[in-house]
Amino acid sequence: MTKHNYGSVEDISQTELDKLIGYHLIYYSYTKQNFMFYNPNGIDAELENPGTYFKFRTKSRDAISTVKDYANGGVIRKIMHKDRFIPVISNYSLSGWSSSPKDEYEKMFPGSTYGGGTNNFNISNAGIVGDEIVTDNGYLYVVDQVLEPLETLYTEMRKRAFRGVFPTEFPSRQQIKFLTNTMKMLQLIMVMVILYLYILIILYLP
Repeated sequence: MTKHNYGSVEDISQTELDKLIGYHLIYYSYTKQNFMFYNPNGIDAELENPGTYFKFRTKSRDAISTVKDYANGGVIRKIMHKDRFIPVISNYSLSGWSSSPKDEYEKMFPGSTYGGGTNNFNISNAGIVGDEIVTDNGYLYVVDQVLEPLETLYTEMRKRAFRGVFPTEFPSRQQIKFLTNTMKMLQLIMVMVILYLYILIILYLP
């Protein structure tokens, strides 16, 4: 809470709280080994390619939102967001990325410490403390910090738009048409220039 300047739980909006709590709840039940080796194609595939399927579905999702569709005259569109997925990161899932899983992980999650390996893993920005705790309908895991819900690509692009990385609005249909016609005209001019040069070469070269 200190990281995000919250004085207490009451300071967190219900929407953010739902998103946060949902991110700590994963569909279905997985042991430590299941998390690190899971592959929907069966046990042989798990042993052959451990860590290939490292994203797991959580109960966290954004509330229904709306957006202007600038390509269609500013019509308001309703967006139904899907559940977030959370990454489970171990030496297996990072084996093809880098010779140093620790360095790779800590670049992706600054401020977090990599505690994964071949017998343990990190889940998103947090480390796992101890073994899984068996319950009658699943497993509990103790993490060393609150899991930070990862945002969708769309949300990240909108955030970066305010820093000048991406445009805040998409071009209108008229603007797209104008740009398309301009590109066609430039292509035609280029063809004419090349043809003119070709004729000159034929006429003046011995």
